[in-house]
Amino acid sequence: MTDRHPSFQVEPLETMVAVGMVSPDAARIWVRAHRPGSVRLRWWQQNQEENCGEATVEIPPAGRRHDNTAAATLPAGGEALMPLTRYSFEAVHDSDGRQLGRGSFETFPASDDETPERFTIGVTSCHQPFLPNGEIRPDSSRMLTAVKRCMRSRNTKFLLMTGDQMYADFPEPLSLFNEKYFQRLEPYDKARLRDCSVETIRRIYQDRYRIFWNHREWQQLQSEYPCLPILDDHDILDNWGSRPIYQTEEWQNVGQGARWAYFDYQGKRVHSAEDGGDTLRDSFHYHFCYGNTATFVMDLRSNRTAGEGGQLYSPQQQQDLEDFLKKTANKKVIFLVLSVPVIHLPRFIAKFVAKLPHTGEDFSDRWSSGAHIHDRDRMLKILRAHSLSHPSQKIVLLSGDIHIGCAHVITWRAGGPDIYQLISSPLTHKTPSLVQLGSKLLIKANRNVMTRRKKLEADVRLIQGVEGFRQNPYGGRNIGMVEVHTPSAGATPTITFLFYGQKGNEDDEPVCVYQSPPL
Repeated sequence: MTDRHPSFQVEPLETMVAVGMVSPDAARIWVRAHRPGSVRLRWWQQNQEENCGEATVEIPPAGRRHDNTAAATLPAGGEALMPLTRYSFEAVHDSDGRQLGRGSFETFPASDDETPERFTIGVTSCHQPFLPNGEIRPDSSRMLTAVKRCMRSRNTKFLLMTGDQMYADFPEPLSLFNEKYFQRLEPYDKARLRDCSVETIRRIYQDRYRIFWNHREWQQLQSEYPCLPILDDHDILDNWGSRPIYQTEEWQNVGQGARWAYFDYQGKRVHSAEDGGDTLRDSFHYHFCYGNTATFVMDLRSNRTAGEGGQLYSPQQQQDLEDFLKKTANKKVIFLVLSVPVIHLPRFIAKFVAKLPHTGEDFSDRWSSGAHIHDRDRMLKILRAHSLSHPSQKIVLLSGDIHIGCAHVITWRAGGPDIYQLISSPLTHKTPSLVQLGSKLLIKANRNVMTRRKKLEADVRLIQGVEGFRQNPYGGRNIGMVEVHTPSAGATPTITFLFYGQKGNEDDEPVCVYQSPPL
């Protein structure tokens, strides 16, 4: 039991390991230890533990600031890992021999021609498994077990966690922004979170991770697959950056402390310590390649501002995205991770709700709202221009956030290659039935998208599933998947979208609720 605050109905996390960024010859391993000191990492090809490599990660006495978290890239100067090879690993604390965790991963292909004929990537968001009283929902645990089984059966190579891996503000009775609850936390001597210093806020958010992540099935998922994250609003606060008040100094301290904790618990698995150090990164975006595919993960929270001149992402982020698209022009499929989906709120609804009070609503958080539409239009123009220059390359937008699973095709009215959008949410959050219905109706209202002055227009269509698997949109807990099928080296692959839910209230078997035709 932590000595700092109540822990819902679970003991706060003490130790954990997770697989981060993987390449053909290396893998990044994240650890959380129970104390400072040396952590020994051992890894070996599966079933060959007698031939293991070793490296040491130091968690210094001052590691308390980072909550005893660290990450290292294997092989750490030793013999390079082999491409497309499965490895096992473990982390052990030298001071007492305590095992912090075990896991496994498969390295990536060394070239486009080595891309597996058929593989999937997983897409998830919104991990909030708690009841209002702080107990873990049994059906949330069963969903995580179903997800792991599903990933194993579908030859999943990595999992993109597109935001809200932790909720600072839910369950509402236990929200950090519920002043009655916050005053129970100790030894904090402030009445509200936003009155605290950045370092105190960082520590509070670290504690929040320790509560949300001490969930066996959640830990198993992250230790057995590369889980590649980006933050979204609930990792900080609902609709973070979409209201002008969040630009004030006290709220900026909340954002800075929360983003430091995100780096400690999530960002370190894809960004090296040298990238962070004692200076908080301006943005957590990153990119990587897997065989004949390439992925750009965009940070839509760190630089988000509202009001006149507001933005969703910085000019530097946009430049980095454009550079990425140029450098990966030879890849067959481009995945662009945008935690908030571009196609969601129809513009006519956005205009109407812009006149309503902001408290308690989510509409101001959308790409089609307020000043954010400027960045939406820029993004659409970038994607349109790139697709015209590289018509054989498929572009897929991957998102979460809105507690719905759905798959769209976006067809430019002026002609040119279609682009696709897949949204997967929620993973463990329980969405009330009426909210599910409203979300389905809202997503179905999207029939077109156009930039201001109609300079660029596109039709938007839900992709009909194959017979027996047609629940698009889907309102229950789900994991989204993209299957990439490359029939021969150098061939243009097809992609298939899938959604899996969970079978029944007492079963943890995965159930396919939607499958698109090959696209």
